[in-house]
Amino acid sequence: MKSGFGFLKNRPLDNPVDFQTIEQALGLALPSLYRLFAQSFILEEDQLALDYYYDSEIEMPFALSSIEYGPGDIPGNSELNILDFYSLEKILFLWKGVEEKEDLWQDKRLLKIGMCAIPADGGIYLGVGPDNQDEIWRVSWDWGGEGEPCAKIAENIFEFVRGFETSAGDELKKQYKEKVSMNWGDTYWTINGDIRQ
Repeated sequence: MKSGFGFLKNRPLDNPVDFQTIEQALGLALPSLYRLFAQSFILEEDQLALDYYYDSEIEMPFALSSIEYGPGDIPGNSELNILDFYSLEKILFLWKGVEEKEDLWQDKRLLKIGMCAIPADGGIYLGVGPDNQDEIWRVSWDWGGEGEPCAKIAENIFEFVRGFETSAGDELKKQYKEKVSMNWGDTYWTINGDIRQ
């Protein structure tokens, strides 16, 4: 099972990051640890290294698991499943379209950097203000747990990613253990039998 940085793909050395465009638009420099993170890893949709199996009946790949931010690490003990990190271009696009007018930007200087599967609303935010540099926040607009819909969950992006764990239901784990295999060089896992019973 993967954990932490095992879910991320290294950015090739010949693929530099253009921080100037986003920083000029935002009117500030991105926090130093986040800059290092963005220089080191590919941050684009569908780039987290999950395990997939290929469903030959409908000819599509499906994830065998998801990425969960460590149990008990979130205020209110809510579940947090990570879906994607955004590229700098997408971060800027979202900020220009909506985020720059929102309270999270105006009041807290939080910049949306990723998307969650659970909770499905809100997302993962980076602190870029003078009092919250590099902090990682969870935001859930339909928050029903204890506390606020906006909560700091890590001191920085590296601490946040270190808390990533593979998540799959216990029943699926039992089924996968005996029915899933992969040959060297294959892109997807193979299902031996039908796990959708």
